[in-house]
Amino acid sequence: MNNGIPFLSTDLPENSSVVVGGVNGYFCTTKNDFKEKLTPLNFMTDTVYSRFLENARKSISNFDHNKYFTDLEIIKNGIFQ
Repeated sequence: MNNGIPFLSTDLPENSSVVVGGVNGYFCTTKNDFKEKLTPLNFMTDTVYSRFLENARKSISNFDHNKYFTDLEIIKNGIFQ
């Protein structure tokens, strides 16, 4: 996001506050989803891709690093305890 690169993401709570599917990235739930979502990125026109990049760059302002790491800690503790 910092570099303005569109991203593929799982639909975790913090990710859904940042990713807008088809605007700055795509949500994926399966291995096949990741493969399928690369195709639209590959075939975007330069204009559409540039808009996608700008949207990705702007979306970083919605990302809360503290909340992300707190949520990650909660998940880790739930899995490894």
